[in-house]
Amino acid sequence: ALCATLIAVIVINVVSAYISGKADLTEYKRFTLSQSTIDLLESTDDDVYVKFYLHGDNVPEEYVPLIERAKEMLAEFKDVSSNVHYEFIDPLAGKKPEEMQAILGQFLDKGLYPTPVNSKYNAGQQVTMQYIIPGATISYKNREHSVLLVENDMRGYYPTIDYSYMRMEYNFARTLKALIQPKKSHVAVIQGHGELTTPNVMWTIGQLGEGM
Repeated sequence: ALCATLIAVIVINVVSAYISGKADLTEYKRFTLSQSTIDLLESTDDDVYVKFYLHGDNVPEEYVPLIERAKEMLAEFKDVSSNVHYEFIDPLAGKKPEEMQAILGQFLDKGLYPTPVNSKYNAGQQVTMQYIIPGATISYKNREHSVLLVENDMRGYYPTIDYSYMRMEYNFARTLKALIQPKKSHVAVIQGHGELTTPNVMWTIGQLGEGM
């Protein structure tokens, strides 16, 4: 009887995971969208285009969890709203040095700062610096904003990759919200009364300035 009960429980769990489309086995349910993000996606009444640039052969191994998280998250976005369209692009693949410099300049203008990752030697022993673009862009109703995917924790609580991983949904959602609701409120932050340390004040100001 005990064996039959255990088998029944396993079958129910497998079927439930299949019906829901995905079993979320992470400790903090990182792969479950917040209700605020779901509401935001459901409020879109036009196409949302996401171009994810942290992609390609030059991406170091430590960034792979961010890419996998993005694939999972953007698929969830698509499940919530059919208005969402996304693609993963390596904008530097196959580009000549002069073309690459022009492209890097375009990303600098977008606020996505190219990150050097290694050097490559060609047949003439000339050194070519390799770069990744640690960000994405979201377009909505003829407006475009950038999303920075690699972010340092100014408070020093978390390593960069861990912090970026945890913040990815928030960073995408706040950028989309800024496109949907472009008006911003003005908030003052008072410093110097012993409430917070300077790193925490700077972090708070940064969050308030990011539009969500």
